[in-house]
Amino acid sequence: LTGGNANLPNFCERLANDLRKLAPTNYSIRIYFPDNPVTYAWQGARRLATTQSFQDKYYIGKAEWEEHRIRNDTGVIWNNLEKSVDNGLVGIW
Repeated sequence: LTGGNANLPNFCERLANDLRKLAPTNYSIRIYFPDNPVTYAWQGARRLATTQSFQDKYYIGKAEWEEHRIRNDTGVIWNNLEKSVDNGLVGIW
C-alpha cells in the first residue's frame, strides 16, 4: 500500500477483507504495508531512476535538451524529440 490513505485506521484490514470477497477462494491475499507508505512510491521511483538501464533509455543530456526544445510564453515545449520518451518520463543530467 502507498500514499497517505494507507495510514487510515484499519485500512489494510478493510482492503484485505474486500479483496478476499472478490478474489477466487484458491487465491491468497497478501498486502504489503511499508514502513512509510507516504513516501514509498517516491522511494521506488528514486531507486528505478538510479538504474543504468533506466538512465540509458530515458535520460537525455543538456545538448539534446537544447537541440529539441522551443520556448514560448508558458515555458518549454518539446519539438520532435527522437529519443523514446514513454509516459512523459525524461531525466536531465
